[in-house]
Amino acid sequence: MRIKKTFFIASLLLGSVALAGCNDEKELRDGEWPPIQFTVNEVQCKTSVYKVGLDGGEYKVSSSNYDNFWINSIWEDSLLMWPEGGNPRPSLEAHLTTDWYEVQYDIKCNLVVSIQPKTKDSPSRSLQFRMQSGDGFGTITLSQE
Repeated sequence: MRIKKTFFIASLLLGSVALAGCNDEKELRDGEWPPIQFTVNEVQCKTSVYKVGLDGGEYKVSSSNYDNFWINSIWEDSLLMWPEGGNPRPSLEAHLTTDWYEVQYDIKCNLVVSIQPKTKDSPSRSLQFRMQSGDGFGTITLSQE
C-alpha cells in the first residue's frame, strides 16, 4: 500500500512539472516570430521601400531585431534574379552583379548593395530582397526613380 501511495504522489509531481514546463509563454512558436526590421546605412526603415538617389551609391542593409538573415530571393522589378532557377534553399554566400547593381554579404552578414548612377531619362528601377531569419521574414525594396 505504501509503495502505491508513493508511486501515486511521485506521478502527480512529475505530471505537474511536465505540464508546467509546456506553458512557457515567453517562447515563440513556429510562425510567431516578429518580421525582420531593416536598417539601411544604419537608419531604421519606416516602410519596406527605401528610396535610392539618382547618383546611386553603396547601401548596407542590416536587421535591427535579428543578428543575421539570409536572402530567399532577389527581384529586379518583377523578374526573379536570384537564386537562379528558383532554388528554394539558397546559400548565404549570394553574390550577384548586373550592369546597374552588385549585391553581396559583408563579413558581419550585412547585405551590401552597390547601385550605379541613373540618368533622368531612364525608367525607374527597383530591387526587392525577400529575407529570412529563423522563422522571421521580411521584404525590403531599394527603389531608384
